[in-house]
Amino acid sequence: MKLFPTGFLSILSLLLFTDAVFGQTTYYQQFDGESTRVAYQIYLNNVNNKLSGNLYYKLNNVDHEEKIGRIEFAGNFENDSIIRLRKFTEENTFASGEITNNQLKIIIQLSDSLIDTVDMKMQFYPGEIIFESISTAKTVKLLVRDDSPEATFEMALLVPGSGTSLFLRDLVLKFLNIYPDTVKSELIEPKVQVLAEQDNFLNDYLSLQSLFDSDGPSFNWFKTASTQVLYNSPHVFCIENAMYAFTGGAHGIENISYGIFSQFTDTKLQYSEIFKPDTQFILSNLITTSVKKTQEIPQDSSLPDYLYFVRKIDPNENIYLTPAGLGFYYNSYEIAPYSTGQTNVFFSFDELKGLLNKEFENMIAETKKE
Repeated sequence: MKLFPTGFLSILSLLLFTDAVFGQTTYYQQFDGESTRVAYQIYLNNVNNKLSGNLYYKLNNVDHEEKIGRIEFAGNFENDSIIRLRKFTEENTFASGEITNNQLKIIIQLSDSLIDTVDMKMQFYPGEIIFESISTAKTVKLLVRDDSPEATFEMALLVPGSGTSLFLRDLVLKFLNIYPDTVKSELIEPKVQVLAEQDNFLNDYLSLQSLFDSDGPSFNWFKTASTQVLYNSPHVFCIENAMYAFTGGAHGIENISYGIFSQFTDTKLQYSEIFKPDTQFILSNLITTSVKKTQEIPQDSSLPDYLYFVRKIDPNENIYLTPAGLGFYYNSYEIAPYSTGQTNVFFSFDELKGLLNKEFENMIAETKKE
């Protein structure tokens, strides 16, 4: 039994996709493979040879219970085919390998005692979303001189590609804060929309030339946005959109949003479609207990005593899905001040047993059985 979404591989669509992406420096790929002990899946995003994405692994412990792990990674290409990956918040490489002919041969170190060499295939299964990668990056100087302050705009977005309904693609683009118009049922090219947003941001910056004071605060601006895939199956997929912007002030604004989308209904799933009715009280207790444990706050203490804005943390609509379970993400100022940072609460499917909407639960169960 495999952990990850499977089915009969569509060889034709894979070959067509491969021809399209390998001549580019910006693309999205998925790799599956397993060793004698561990099954792996990699969602890989390449933007001008800078890599990011998620690695999932499933292994059996001594009690023969499935353990599913997730590693968010960054990395880079070397010599066109060699990749090196590091955990998102760390500097040391935990995986390295070579991509040739749609194959990834990779060495993965999950721990000091678990080092695997794995042959992985690039593959998409019927019904899974083949994402199109769209990226842009541009820097402009405020003044015509070498020491001028500057503004940088960078975006690396993943949008549903060929085979996706226009309605669903439009919905995802709006989730990513790109608002394409439709002309005779055809979307305006998303790249055009991204470039328009880039121009607006940089032109707003250049309009401030007359206000620049070399003795004043920093006049550097920065905006970046990126998309990652957390889950992709023939039934449902989940993406993350991370945005950071600084246009002056004490600190920038960071926001991470998640969307769970159904290919069957062409909709972004809401809380009520994921969880059963009347589960908010139970989930609130679970989330509050988890946050207190993570933050080392005594369970009998009040959250406001630790700078939180609320006594209990209710579930929100910023829900993400992975092969291991579901999580709730709270951005700065949502339940706590900027100094507290973001709050990320994750629960395995076992911990959520009895709380999930039956239809949503069936989507996940079908994925696991395939």
